Amino acid sequence: MKKLAILLLLLSVSGWAAVARVQGRQGDSLGCGSSGLTQTCAFTSNVTAHNGIVACAQANSSASSMTIASAIGNTFTAVSATLPSGGGINKAARCWVAKDIAAGAETVTVTDTQNVVHEVFIEEYSGGSTTSLLGASVTSTGVGTTMSSGALTVTSGSLVVSFIFGDGAFTSGNGFSTIGTAARGNDIADKTIVGTDGSATWTSGAADWGMITFEIKAAGGAPVKLCTLSLMGVGPC
Repeated sequence: MKKLAILLLLLSVSGWAAVARVQGRQGDSLGCGSSGLTQTCAFTSNVTAHNGIVACAQANSSASSMTIASAIGNTFTAVSATLPSGGGINKAARCWVAKDIAAGAETVTVTDTQNVVHEVFIEEYSGGSTTSLLGASVTSTGVGTTMSSGALTVTSGSLVVSFIFGDGAFTSGNGFSTIGTAARGNDIADKTIVGTDGSATWTSGAADWGMITFEIKAAGGAPVKLCTLSLMGVGPC
């Protein structure tokens, strides 16, 4: 009896899912700004399970130290310590990332040691890694009309978020798209990276400023093995 064999070829897949913005709320124009010990900010719609959240907050004290909490138990990781701005203005900011989030009506609460939380920005993203969402990051401060994050090397296909704060009216550059603007001198922008250069630039009139720029990693596609299957048994796999 002749053996009839079937060869099944499964091609290896190593692509990346695109990281995409789902929804967001920004600063005082949408109810996420005031001045006090705490500031809350709620998404308009329920967040989706396994997505990621980016949150950034600005306080009116360079001595601020801010923390964040989730109403539905999501865990936030800080991108950096609270960053004081450059120059003589009395401002500081901090950003956080939450991976593999729980679904539901999410409200974040930012608390500040100096009682001056001013504005909170929240963004939900799909397509991000559920195991290691936050990648490389860099902070920078200065005074002037051109603002640069400095060098930031990332994985191609990642999304980079840049949060700038200070006393100017900022315009994002270097291919970044502004996704949130507040009236008090804070803006957030993002960009999907092709290649490995994740650096960000902004321009403004003369301004004292600070910038937090960081990578949001995409969910990777797992490779599929090449297997040989036979009606008389299972080949190597």
